[in-house]
Amino acid sequence: MKLLHSRTEAEQLIRSNTMALIYFGSNSCGVCQAVKPKLEKLLADYPLVATGLVDTQESIELAAAYSVFTIPVIIVFALGKEVIREARHFSVGEFEEKLIRYYDAIYGEADAELELENLREYLVREEQQPFQGWDFSYLEGRWESEPLKWDYKEIVNRYRKDSNKLLDMGTGGGEFILRLGHPYPNISVTEAWEPNLELCKERLEPLGITVKQVFEDDLLPFPAEAFDIAINRHESFDPKEVWRVLTPGGFFITQQVGAENNRDLMRKLLGDVPKPFPDHDLEHNVQLLQETGFRIVEQAEQLTGLKFFDLGAVVYFVKRLPWEFPDFSVEKYFNQLKKLAQELHQQGHILDTEHRFIIVAQKPTSPHLQKLPSWQ
Repeated sequence: MKLLHSRTEAEQLIRSNTMALIYFGSNSCGVCQAVKPKLEKLLADYPLVATGLVDTQESIELAAAYSVFTIPVIIVFALGKEVIREARHFSVGEFEEKLIRYYDAIYGEADAELELENLREYLVREEQQPFQGWDFSYLEGRWESEPLKWDYKEIVNRYRKDSNKLLDMGTGGGEFILRLGHPYPNISVTEAWEPNLELCKERLEPLGITVKQVFEDDLLPFPAEAFDIAINRHESFDPKEVWRVLTPGGFFITQQVGAENNRDLMRKLLGDVPKPFPDHDLEHNVQLLQETGFRIVEQAEQLTGLKFFDLGAVVYFVKRLPWEFPDFSVEKYFNQLKKLAQELHQQGHILDTEHRFIIVAQKPTSPHLQKLPSWQ
């Protein structure tokens, strides 16, 4: 069962699944401890019922929102409406008799085709949801990522000064740079994608931030040694061009998405396809920067778990990554999505893996300290 912490998470579970069950209990409740394993064993026979768990000691307000004032309580929802409620002392066997009536009515053979069509329509709606900048707040409560062992913003703030001329490469919709707290007149940003570029002009230029459209990594539209610090979060780059625009002593800070990113999800949807960028990892990028003349100050790499708690969240996510899922559509991959639906109902989530690495590199301050790049 997925542990639920908020009303948003609970409502998402109910809204995203034809049948959903929420169990309210706590570790200090003896009856709860007796009922929970019996319930989990029973639910193994009903894989299409999505499940959630509320710890009433930790989430008092969430329990109250569903009028739960004693424990344990089981609430079953069908098509978004509460249809079964059992509280405190009840028979698990009698509960199953009630559950099976709704389960058979909804998932019986006669309704299987209708259920698939409902699923298809729901996923198509998620596929068509609008997306702006690089903002995934629409998925709040619907996915969970294992935290990185470093904090990109903290690292950037460790090296920047307010007086620095700062370049943010591939700024998206400017989401990060607006949270950074750097003086706006000292900021320049680049972005390639036209919708994001228009968003940046609307959001950032009135603040005094310079916005430039860039299509080629080796053609940054700035003079040599224009910046004291260049930051880059998940954007491609040419190390020679970064070197050119940095002042001596300037820092280049980049967090990248590695070659193993989303490989689990790619295999589940697309099969065993080649990696889009097989050499894109910490080792190869450190080597490229060192060959350019940079001194590596910090480096780290991590594979982290990523969980999706509803299938619509998966569709919304992969549709935004055409370089990893180049021809994805609900219609084309509906059979694979049905298999993911089974994984979701059996495990309570769909598991994926993220690959991230971060490098802080410095252009040496004195000419005699620099390893002169071969291209100069």
